[in-house]
Amino acid sequence: MRLALALIAALGSAPAVTAQETPPPVPVAPPENPPAPAPESRPPVLVLNQNALFEKSAFGRGAQERLEAASAALVAENRKIEAALET
Repeated sequence: MRLALALIAALGSAPAVTAQETPPPVPVAPPENPPAPAPESRPPVLVLNQNALFEKSAFGRGAQERLEAASAALVAENRKIEAALET
């Protein structure tokens, strides 16, 4: 028992030891000419002009013709109604 007490007393008075001591960080000066950043690899972006696609397509031309025909019919009907109201 005396031996155990002696060991505890000896260990208690010993200085603390860490497993690994790390040295303080060394400051590093930045390079004079830093390397250029790597170019980003992006896929190309395709931009569509929807108006041009509509106007140049067969569907778009047909839709425009139908719209103009309906508009002309409406104008003619309005003129007819105006003439009837004036008399």
